[in-house]
Amino acid sequence: MSGLRRSPRLKTKATHPSDSESGIAFLPDESLISIFSILPVKSRCRAARVCRRWHALIKDKSLWKNVSIIGTIKHRSLAKVLLFVQTYLMDNLETLVLHHVSNKILQHLSQNCPKLRALSLKGKDLKTTDLAHLPPQLLELRLISYQFATNWYCSLTQGLLYQIETLEVFCPHITNNTLGHLATLRTLKSLQLVSCRSSVVDESEGTYTERGFACLVQQLTELRVLRFQQCTQLSDTAFYRIGSSLVKLEELTLHSCCNITDVGLKHLKNLKSLKILDLGGGSPVSPEALMEVVHSLKGLKELWIFDTDNIRQQHIDEIKSSEPGLAVYVKDRWDSLQF
Repeated sequence: MSGLRRSPRLKTKATHPSDSESGIAFLPDESLISIFSILPVKSRCRAARVCRRWHALIKDKSLWKNVSIIGTIKHRSLAKVLLFVQTYLMDNLETLVLHHVSNKILQHLSQNCPKLRALSLKGKDLKTTDLAHLPPQLLELRLISYQFATNWYCSLTQGLLYQIETLEVFCPHITNNTLGHLATLRTLKSLQLVSCRSSVVDESEGTYTERGFACLVQQLTELRVLRFQQCTQLSDTAFYRIGSSLVKLEELTLHSCCNITDVGLKHLKNLKSLKILDLGGGSPVSPEALMEVVHSLKGLKELWIFDTDNIRQQHIDEIKSSEPGLAVYVKDRWDSLQF
């Protein structure tokens, strides 16, 4: 042992993607960009720190057309989100899902992302943001928050979103004022309201009542798609308004809206353009009224129904037999619609 000399350990040379000895360095820019395109946003940002070449390639506009920034972010990290937005989201951005937002972020999107068409915003930060900063060219907007400031939607009445077609709102606290603001979006073709339970204490602000709903429906006559979930104030009068005002409607979804009766359901016979009717979640209508309405809607292609006490399998079979061109689904469809 004492006569033997330990051979020195061979030191391996640290390779780097920018070194000539690295195989990936020989890939053309187009190939690297293609690889980067399948990486999640966080991994792309990490890759940008590897070397100068990668840093430059990560900024390629083709990588930032459709972006989703989701997950839990602490308040102090909003500055990092803003820095990311300012660095990568420019004039090629088309769709964006953002779980944390600020006025400065919205201002950047409005000023630097003219092609942005679909925007989804989620998080408690929404209550401190101003909708006046939204990009005006949006076609689709999704807003998900448990808390909104009073008159938060008021900015929409100023003609800000001049071509908006799709609006999806998750808001447990909704008022007639809110519905009045939404009613100014005359270009809407698809509206989805989720968890609108009208739990408002301040009566001076108004609550979600038939009056507010009537205003909404009578103004949004271009609607093709109307979806409600847990909108507890809907009643037969509401469906009279739908049947008389929304003659272009092609889809009507009522999930856990249990106040409709046979009287209200029969008002839907006027919707001659209706293709999809979803009565999921316990609508207490009778099989006779349902069959009468289905028979009158000659253009109806899909009927979705589940969790009902009155509609049984024998009634489903009768509908299928009398309407062979109608697809009847006895299951919950809502999960596939959520944003």
